[in-house]
Amino acid sequence: MSISENRAALRTVLERDLRGMFVLPDVIAPTAADVAWFRRHARLYTRPIAHPRLLRGEVGECWRNAFRASVRDPNLSYVQGFVHPSNADRLVPHAWCVDDTGTLYEMTWDVSLAMGGERYVGVIFTFEDLMALQTAFDRMGWYDGFADVLGERR
Repeated sequence: MSISENRAALRTVLERDLRGMFVLPDVIAPTAADVAWFRRHARLYTRPIAHPRLLRGEVGECWRNAFRASVRDPNLSYVQGFVHPSNADRLVPHAWCVDDTGTLYEMTWDVSLAMGGERYVGVIFTFEDLMALQTAFDRMGWYDGFADVLGERR
């Protein structure tokens, strides 16, 4: 499939949970395997809260902020995916944390500014997943082709 067909397929997957009109960021160019992998593993999260003990990190560094929080608090898992803000039509690639109950901890944005309709769709990544991706892509954050690296791990 072409990149535009893959983007359309990813949009279909995200529409299932986000149920809204939005624009995928131009930087996202998923492979067909990425779309299928995301479809199998992603889940919807809502109602972000601030962590009671950990401070938010720097805006624009969500991948690093969520990773650091997941290392500092063993009850947290790192999640990567997209946020559909309630006041925007553009998806935002993003990372956050969740605990075992599915509570969403926003480690970057000020949750007091949330409007209540934000929807997060993402996948929990283990430390081993993140290290495999760091080795393959030399970075954390959204990347195209991650399913090729993680396909055997799940």
